Amino acid sequence: MESNVVSRSSVTSRPSSSPKKRLRTDDDDDYELGSSPTRLSLESLQRDKSLWYPDGTVVLVCNDTAFQVYQGVLAQRSTVFRDMFRLAPPAINAEHMDGCLVVRLSDSALDIQYLLHALFSNMKFYRPSARFAFTSLAAVIRLSYKFQIEYLVTEAIAYLQETFPINAPEHFLTLEQYSQQCPMQFEPADAIAVVNLGKLTRTTSMLPFAFFICALLDLKSS
Repeated sequence: MESNVVSRSSVTSRPSSSPKKRLRTDDDDDYELGSSPTRLSLESLQRDKSLWYPDGTVVLVCNDTAFQVYQGVLAQRSTVFRDMFRLAPPAINAEHMDGCLVVRLSDSALDIQYLLHALFSNMKFYRPSARFAFTSLAAVIRLSYKFQIEYLVTEAIAYLQETFPINAPEHFLTLEQYSQQCPMQFEPADAIAVVNLGKLTRTTSMLPFAFFICALLDLKSS
């Protein structure tokens, strides 16, 4: 089976032309509502102050970090979270923290923080004065795709396409100059991850320019 992971040695691969659709990934089952042999105790968790709502109704736990947010909002915007909550075990068997259901996720705490800020902080990817960092944008795309938050995938991909358009921008002179002047904050090597995101989401329009930057990386390192 062809891998979706791209490295510098494989940047010349032909982009997929398959229609955009939701694919099952290895991460689809990387959450649990029950106990885990390696889980940290609830008492030892750090509460993320920026994403701890006193009237929240569910606690998401990633590594050693806990986020208290709103179950209804997650269920409304994510079909994966909606199904997860619908299939929750009886209250007597589930973990609770401050009276809220605990859901443990295998994703990194930083990536989940980026996703939750996009969901709960009214993040907009079309603010003219904003230059989002690629690291946060990539996390939002990966996790919104994983949890099937379609509107967020669409908005984040559209913002990414401003930096990786279907054709090379007319003002493109050098790789270093473009990375400093483009709409998004990114390092040239991030183009490899852009290829992976394009293949993951079946967004082939941004692949040609991303492959072009990857080729420049090879020339620069040779």
